[in-house]
Amino acid sequence: MSRSIIVDDTDSAITYAGAWFTDTGSFDNTGNSGPPFQSTLHGTNSAASFSYAFNGSSVVIVGTNEFSTNSSTFLSWQCIVDNENIPVIQTQPPAANRVPFCRKDGLADGRHTIFVNAMVSNQQTFLFDYIQYVPSASVPLDQVSISVNSTDPQLIYSGQWQRSANGSSTIQDGATLSFYFTGMSLYWFGFFALNAPFAFTTASYSIDGQDFIDFPLNAESPLAKDNQLFFKTAQLPAGQHNITLIYHGNNFTTPLTLESLVIQNNVSTTTAASPTPSASLPATGISGHKSKHSGAIAGGVVGGVALIVLAVLLLLFLRRRIRGSNGQTAEPADSPSIVRPFNHAPTTVDPVKEKISPMSETPAISSLLSAQSEPHGPDLEGQDRRPDPTDVVFQLPLLNTTHLSPPQVQTFASPARLVAQDEDSGIRIDQHGNPVEVLPPAYTSG
Repeated sequence: MSRSIIVDDTDSAITYAGAWFTDTGSFDNTGNSGPPFQSTLHGTNSAASFSYAFNGSSVVIVGTNEFSTNSSTFLSWQCIVDNENIPVIQTQPPAANRVPFCRKDGLADGRHTIFVNAMVSNQQTFLFDYIQYVPSASVPLDQVSISVNSTDPQLIYSGQWQRSANGSSTIQDGATLSFYFTGMSLYWFGFFALNAPFAFTTASYSIDGQDFIDFPLNAESPLAKDNQLFFKTAQLPAGQHNITLIYHGNNFTTPLTLESLVIQNNVSTTTAASPTPSASLPATGISGHKSKHSGAIAGGVVGGVALIVLAVLLLLFLRRRIRGSNGQTAEPADSPSIVRPFNHAPTTVDPVKEKISPMSETPAISSLLSAQSEPHGPDLEGQDRRPDPTDVVFQLPLLNTTHLSPPQVQTFASPARLVAQDEDSGIRIDQHGNPVEVLPPAYTSG
């Protein structure tokens, strides 16, 4: 089986009966087969049992063999699948972890229940590590730990690799392996073959194209060891990832080997004292803070707008009071737009006719006055055009005719001499044809 599900002894779906205790880390250095899975075990020193239901076609029970000379006499177990006994595997010295206790292959693909009954006496200990089974296609894999062995077709080897009963290995510098997986972390388990080179070297791996991370390869001795944890990745976001690995050794250094990969997902257990924060907890916390602060933000915005409105109203009020104190009046909003080029107040008195006699009124001034009295002349068709309320009326300033007025005649006692003071100098003749003496504009009589 290239892929299978690992159910740790701490999984909440396992049902225990009898006196069981839990152990963490006490047997990590037992034997040459690596530590227990997740470094946890369930143990019993008396008769006890456990059961587990699964959907699949093959199952194996794995534990730790704490071997002693009398263990075969005072320690035994029974494995039952769907009410049928299956063969058990007798343990042999020396003591070791990850020892198979019983196994059943070739089950009909479907729902099954395995029952394990531990029979212990004379202070012996039965130590259970994990259940491993090949799942049915319908089993969801997002909440389980998945074991992938070295023959999985999705593993992409590049360079010179060799295969053995334990797994795959290489001693070629630059040999690589690439693998796509879906999960939250990955464990790499390798092995040290008997009499293989054991000098120190390194390899490195990269997750999702990021920087490569080095890890050591150091067998330390020519002894055979299996299920050795070479490295585990950091926690990753749930989803698909890619791992690429490169070997940096040679013929005289510890080979790079692969026995199995374990893809870790969000697995529920019963050993945690408090719930482990899930990936969704930070998002919930952020959402909560956002909902608490949104009211304050909205209130601040509304308050700021209200202050601005009040300030504008106060400014308008003060400007209106200043205008009122200066005698200025505001024009109504609906008054017509009038362009006033000059501040000349209109009058009904015609200054030209007041100062100039009808005889001295020139045709140019008459035409100008006529044009002012009839601002809307005939249109293009020769018909009178009536004022349009929407027209913008341009009010022309009244013509200042002061310099066009005739001289002011002053009469003195002597009838033979007429004296007049004019504003523009020149010779004048009165209405009877008599010459008039004109004084310059800037002078006064002595």
